Amino acid sequence: MAKKILMLLLVCLLLLNTGCWDKQDIEERALVLGIAFDKPPEEELARQRENASEPEHFSPRYSITYIHPLASTVVGKGAGEDTFSSMTITTRSPKEAEREMNTRIDLQLFFGHTDLILFGEDVLKNEEYMKEMMDYLHRNQNINWDAKVAVVQGRAKDVFEMKPTGANLLVPYVVGIMENRRVSSKVSHVTLTQMLTELGQRGTVVLPKINLGKDEVKVEGAAIIQNFKFRGYFTGQEARSLMFLKGTLQGGGIVTKYEDTLISYTIVNSKLEKKLKTTEDGLQMIFKLRTEGQLDEGTYNLDLMDDKLIKTMEKSVAEEITKDAMETIKKLQREYKADVIRVGSYIQKFHPKIWKQVEKDWEEVFSSMDIQVQTDARIRRVGVVE
Repeated sequence: MAKKILMLLLVCLLLLNTGCWDKQDIEERALVLGIAFDKPPEEELARQRENASEPEHFSPRYSITYIHPLASTVVGKGAGEDTFSSMTITTRSPKEAEREMNTRIDLQLFFGHTDLILFGEDVLKNEEYMKEMMDYLHRNQNINWDAKVAVVQGRAKDVFEMKPTGANLLVPYVVGIMENRRVSSKVSHVTLTQMLTELGQRGTVVLPKINLGKDEVKVEGAAIIQNFKFRGYFTGQEARSLMFLKGTLQGGGIVTKYEDTLISYTIVNSKLEKKLKTTEDGLQMIFKLRTEGQLDEGTYNLDLMDDKLIKTMEKSVAEEITKDAMETIKKLQREYKADVIRVGSYIQKFHPKIWKQVEKDWEEVFSSMDIQVQTDARIRRVGVVE
């Protein structure tokens, strides 16, 4: 009986201790909050090649920067000092950069808290590099799949070397701006999961664009990646239209002209409906945009209790949204031939017979397709009036 009880206790101890088999203290980890991918500059490559032991085999393709908080900030010390440390590795592959980092620091890289992944413009111009980076990120099972992704106009590394005015925590500062999409319709965010899904299904994705200033960043506009290659940028206004046409707009504002003054219309909510028609000239797609909002300024001395006046203002807002959306659609059709507004997905889902007829030549069909926008803008609140 005593042996049975002893065996039972041993089994229980084994079960209870299994939860700690991979335990690692936080002090032993470098919590990577941000990763920046760049193409190494030629002058830096030349300098490193001179010092290489085997310069004929020195052929790095990436410059990868990791940023992680310093231990002093974790315990609340170090006020007035740098709160983050960044280190750049010039390497042949992203995985090799990880291994190289482990030869330079006494901590193990941990990507579970990574919130920001940035790509420099130059490294995205190479299709092969783009596919390698996507493969590396997809295979990294320890990375945070909700990390925000963006393209930097210039070098991504420079964002991590910036010291923003009034903000000690760099990565939360940048991520915080990207999450202002409910306040500004020119700001958007895309997660790592969304980027990998879009690229895996269509090979095309639109990512937020970061403009770097002296001591601040500006998140506005977007970059289009088509067939795993950087193609160009959209302005902030065009990025807003893209969100309208994709049904992902969550807020923001529109300034439009009414008679001799400008009125500010704040978007409270928006909805999107699509409708496909078959005409004598071919397929016609209609985007029906519906938005509700309020007036915030530019209404001084106007009688906002006048229904006729409100209707006229609603028409002005609707025309502004329609004009911007049509210009963005023309850019997609003529310049990029890229269906990022998911016309093909809609036809495939709701009109499968038609999709089978156009699937093989979809890029050409989309670029010449008749696409129309109809906007219904409503003003629900007018603010304080006399």
